[in-house]
Amino acid sequence: MKVQVIGNRGSFLNDVFNALTKKGFYVISTLSEEFNIIDSVSYVVYVGGETRDQERMHEHNVSIPSIILNQCQEKGVSFIYLSSLSVFGWCLDDKVTAKSTRHPVDVYGISKLEMDCFALGSGGERVCAVMPASIHSGRGRSSVEKIIKLFDNYPILGFFSFPGSLSYIRRDDLIDIIINCIENNRSGFVIASNNYHLKTLSRKLSVPIPKFPLIFIRLLAFFIGKKRALLLKMIIRGNKYI
Repeated sequence: MKVQVIGNRGSFLNDVFNALTKKGFYVISTLSEEFNIIDSVSYVVYVGGETRDQERMHEHNVSIPSIILNQCQEKGVSFIYLSSLSVFGWCLDDKVTAKSTRHPVDVYGISKLEMDCFALGSGGERVCAVMPASIHSGRGRSSVEKIIKLFDNYPILGFFSFPGSLSYIRRDDLIDIIINCIENNRSGFVIASNNYHLKTLSRKLSVPIPKFPLIFIRLLAFFIGKKRALLLKMIIRGNKYI
């Protein structure tokens, strides 16, 4: 099977390319700026996107993948792209599924939701959106790495046992999910997430923190904003993406 992988220049594009090649696929790698679909490919995988520069988010998270999707539909090619769990945003359910309410709270989540709506509106049975949690790549950028560093910097936090959890996905696991979607010809939305329970950071003798009710999170959002309130919810309640 011939697969075309399109993404930003960097290690993730290379890792996806190498993993697919090892699986026996004939793989073509293309940069996001050069996204014309190659003839005779069976799958196009878009692993590009923008997470930090707000001025580039719409272009890389919406414009480019939507053009690629249109080209795929014209050629009858299956399409996989990376969405994000950030599209759920202000969804306070303790268990979140692909059918849960989507209410992003930042520009990044809004751009990802716009692409999801475009994909849904296309009615494409050959479209698969993989929804990863914060990617744990070992570079200190994921939510799990940041919370571990916080506990390291403030050892007193280890004397408290927090009931919450953070969602994350390791890069290799995310790539395996992408490959699985190709091999099983999956369509629709696929959640890619694991849970990191904060109680693992507590000392053996620690004070348990109660699981606060959701009304507390809703009230707190009026004072510190929804984005910070969501982070606090992860710490004192947690949630699970399934």
